Amino acid sequence: MKNTQKKLKAKHFRYLSKEYIEDPLKNLEDFYVQETYHHYFVMEINLLINAASNVKMNCPNSSLGYNTKKLITFVEIAYVIFKKCNLKKLKNPLNFIQCVSDYWNYVSGECFSVNDIESPEDEISRFFSHQSLGQWYETLDEIWINISDRNGDFLGNEGNNILAVRELLQR
Repeated sequence: MKNTQKKLKAKHFRYLSKEYIEDPLKNLEDFYVQETYHHYFVMEINLLINAASNVKMNCPNSSLGYNTKKLITFVEIAYVIFKKCNLKKLKNPLNFIQCVSDYWNYVSGECFSVNDIESPEDEISRFFSHQSLGQWYETLDEIWINISDRNGDFLGNEGNNILAVRELLQR
């Protein structure tokens, strides 16, 4: 019987090396130990989305281009985890809050939960249920272009889509 499952290889990704495909969490550990804290990078994502969507919110002397590249790498890592763990797509990926405790976990910054259960797997499933890897590449390319090309039109300036993208990337 022929194996139809495609093996994940570095040539399928923009920035991910073979080492990080074999151990996707190593890249995250390296980044958060050697470069920054999680909270700071989440705030960088917020600045990145703001700068891409509104020229007046751009930050001079920032490393938004580097952060965009890093974000693409993280999306690739999430995709490797999504595939290796055989995570399923969700029907309603933007339905973030299922119960009151999910709301309080979110606003307190304690965690992202589903029915009061913290689930990184759910967040990755939600992420790739909203858009495929190819679509995420297009979105992140658009962000990268719009932080430098002020004539750009990030996501057609559709507020609903911009907010969904920001929330998913921060998660």
